[in-house]
Amino acid sequence: MNTLTSLESQAIRFASKQEWDSAIQTNLQILDQDPENLSGLKRLGYCYLHKGEQKRACEVYTKILELDPYCSIAKKYLELAKSKHTIAGCVSFDSEQFIEEPGKTKTATLARLADASTLQHIPIGIPCTLTVKSHWISVITNAGEYLGALPEDLSHILTKLIQGGNTYSVIVKSVSKAHCTVFIKELTRSSTYQHTPSFPSLTYSSGPQLHEKYLIDDLDDESGDSSDETDQTDETPEDNDSDR
Repeated sequence: MNTLTSLESQAIRFASKQEWDSAIQTNLQILDQDPENLSGLKRLGYCYLHKGEQKRACEVYTKILELDPYCSIAKKYLELAKSKHTIAGCVSFDSEQFIEEPGKTKTATLARLADASTLQHIPIGIPCTLTVKSHWISVITNAGEYLGALPEDLSHILTKLIQGGNTYSVIVKSVSKAHCTVFIKELTRSSTYQHTPSFPSLTYSSGPQLHEKYLIDDLDDESGDSSDETDQTDETPEDNDSDR
């Protein structure tokens, strides 16, 4: 008999490939061994939602809330399942989504990660949004789940660009219980930053800190706002967990 750890790894792998039937069967095997396994139940409910099986999803999320009444993820997805809306087909993984375009794309490793119970049921290719906070940018799925935050230096750069009118698409590129990377692509560039690439080709190759400083200085000059920037480095993300 497969161990729970082995089955969990299989379930995560199947879900990341959107192989929902296999993921469902594997999670059911986990629940046969441990009927109150919350991680397995969360993954199972998520798979049912993707399959468009709202009734079964409702049953699973209701059981989760019986075990953990404060589980916000279960509450969100139970509401979605009851509304008869489906997320089936909302994630169509295609490796071409991750084609690099000089100056327009960036793969970023997230900091301030969400709990493992959240990350382990997130599939590759799921679309996300960037939410600007006071000192960083949060990455949130379209279903409202917080995944993590962009690194501070990248958050600083993109905050200027987003506030200036640039727009971006974001999708999950890789994910595990303790790691998540996203692929960011510039969609439109505002007139303010018409000649400023979002991700200069040299910025993240050799001498990243030096090039990033030059880009930040350029953005400050263009926006005419250089105040408060030194204050942002004084606060660590952990000092303000509510600002997600």
